[in-house]
Amino acid sequence: MRSALEARRLEGDLELFDSMPQLAWVSAPDGTTLHYNRRWYEYTGASPAAMESEGWRAFHDPELLPATLKRWEESVAAGRPFEMALRLRRHDGVFRWFMTHATPVRGEAGRVLRWIGTHTDIEERKGVERDLDGALKMREELLAIVSHDLRNPLSTVLLAAKTIELFTKGTDADARTKKATTAIVRAVDQMTRLVGDLLDLTKLERSQPLRMEVDTEDVAALTARAVESCEPLASTRSISLESQLPEGPVYAACDADRIAQVLGNLIGNAVKFTRDGGSIRVAVVAKGAEVVVSVTDTGQGIHKEDLDRIFEPYWQPDGQKKQSAGLGLAIVRAIVEAHGGRIRVDTVPGSGSTFYFSLPAAEPAVAKEDP
Repeated sequence: MRSALEARRLEGDLELFDSMPQLAWVSAPDGTTLHYNRRWYEYTGASPAAMESEGWRAFHDPELLPATLKRWEESVAAGRPFEMALRLRRHDGVFRWFMTHATPVRGEAGRVLRWIGTHTDIEERKGVERDLDGALKMREELLAIVSHDLRNPLSTVLLAAKTIELFTKGTDADARTKKATTAIVRAVDQMTRLVGDLLDLTKLERSQPLRMEVDTEDVAALTARAVESCEPLASTRSISLESQLPEGPVYAACDADRIAQVLGNLIGNAVKFTRDGGSIRVAVVAKGAEVVVSVTDTGQGIHKEDLDRIFEPYWQPDGQKKQSAGLGLAIVRAIVEAHGGRIRVDTVPGSGSTFYFSLPAAEPAVAKEDP
């Protein structure tokens, strides 16, 4: 039998519930519903007598009802709060989305006295999510088409530029021709990387994994090639680009192309934000179960308040001229974390930054002997 104090508390709850804008209800400790508020009856169009005979299950989406029942029974059995997005039938037969919360009210001894539940209408939010999902699908399809249509002509331009380089190598070709050819090759590389970044970003936004082909790779060799490919860009700004690599190979379990993408982004950013005549150092160090790569520059550094945002897609520092699409670091972090590694940055505003990323170390692959 309820105590007089418990009865007064329940009576006060019921008066409060009848004035709430949400659909609300009170249940017994075993989950049996004792009371529905006025908004419930207005929304469903049911009468108290109908609720006693039909129960709340009759107003739930039949497709979601089994999962709803299962989760509710588990919450009641464990005495833990219930939360779920579900659909309820309105008096005109239309189903709308609601976010449902149910909280156990406990007595002094800790036992559950009753459950207090609310349904909050989130149909508009769900509509926005559906629209956003549709927009993302359309953008993904558009990017796939555009990337295919762009890559073919880009490959043609790159091949033509490489051919000119080959024919003019070791000849007295005009310096302007060589400079223009180098600029074409660099621009094509940038455009190809941007197309790849956009496709990668659509996967991340839809929580799809990036394509990986992990093998045992020499990170020192990968880094040396990345530095070499970025040297022409650094030299145009009189920036010193050097590497500190171990004497021998350093192996890690990684996708060689993806790590080249990470290094290209980090070194490219370092060149972009380093003043003319500055310096960049790329280092590789084996640390136990990890291989750590660092890219240090003497650039402008990063303000403390921006550190939490630099890995967000499309983000750019306030007050600075937009120099890129702002996709690189977001994709860099996704690639590193997909390898089971970590990425961080140390920075001093006005003096430069160091980006570190780690990869899981690996033993060198052993060549199989022919039988």
